[in-house]
Amino acid sequence: MDKRVFAVRGMHCAACVSKVERALRSVPGVGAASVNLATERASVEWDPARADVPALAAAVEAAGYELAEAPPAPPPGAATEDREQAARVAEQRRLRTRVLVGAALSVPIVLGSMTEIFPWAPAWLRDPWTLLLLATPVQFWVGFDFHRGFVRDLHHRSASMSTLVSLGTNAAYFFSLVVTLRPHAFMALGAMPYFETAAVVITLVALGRWLELRARGRTSDAIRRLVALAPRTARVLRHGAEVDVPTADVVVTNPTHYSVALKYDSDKPAPVVVAKGTDHLALRIRRAAADHGVMVVPDPPLARALYASVDVGRMIPEEMFAAVAQLLAYVYRVAGAARAAA
Repeated sequence: MDKRVFAVRGMHCAACVSKVERALRSVPGVGAASVNLATERASVEWDPARADVPALAAAVEAAGYELAEAPPAPPPGAATEDREQAARVAEQRRLRTRVLVGAALSVPIVLGSMTEIFPWAPAWLRDPWTLLLLATPVQFWVGFDFHRGFVRDLHHRSASMSTLVSLGTNAAYFFSLVVTLRPHAFMALGAMPYFETAAVVITLVALGRWLELRARGRTSDAIRRLVALAPRTARVLRHGAEVDVPTADVVVTNPTHYSVALKYDSDKPAPVVVAKGTDHLALRIRRAAADHGVMVVPDPPLARALYASVDVGRMIPEEMFAAVAQLLAYVYRVAGAARAAA
């Protein structure tokens, strides 16, 4: 069986993760597939006699996403800036520009639409044609990604958040357009434009997507930078004998009764538990970590949860990744500050 890690592009939510995993597992010969949203990585194990990389990429593409080769991890001490990070930064800037433009246009649309709340809004701003002029760039430029995603979902006979946003905002926008074009026919029946609804929804969802991308990028960068730290070795007690195992990037403790050692490897989509123990063994793990310069962080709920649910050599489950990512990011900040002081 071959096992590789790929980069997955185009995911935005847990539903996207499920769709990519189902697409990969549907390929004949695939034994296991695990996708991580935060790192945008897919770990796939398959039989090379029955499946190959083009078949995997085709299955993911059919689901509406893109499967690509994951860039290699940088060597210890090397800079982690790569093309993937540059692309992520460029995407963040692009989304930020669209959010700012959307906000700048949506505010006057809201002021001109809600005259009961803002009676001091000027008459020209309350004109439906002015609102149409302001709402059109928000609908079709700021919301372009959602409409493109909706078309993609139609092509693949699926649905996503883009489908919901595009359908809802297009309904509000085009209804408002018809009311603006035929005011006497529709306003007499009590109809009114809803340009502010379409504009605000698109702007707020785009804002959420930008914040999500920025947070995900910071988390991913923090974990990747940890890989650049020089490897170390620790000695722990296992089944009554001391053996050498790869050192974790951090040891999370109870702080007295539990100790769990975590390490992130570039060939896995999530950190791995490399050692764990209770009572006397937990103490030995903490001492080994101290002897080899591994940071020990007290976090009783996380330590107990990791000890109870994750075996040694196993990746942490998806529901724990956010907490572990924050922990690793903290370790990196402390390590970076220590290296800068040295």
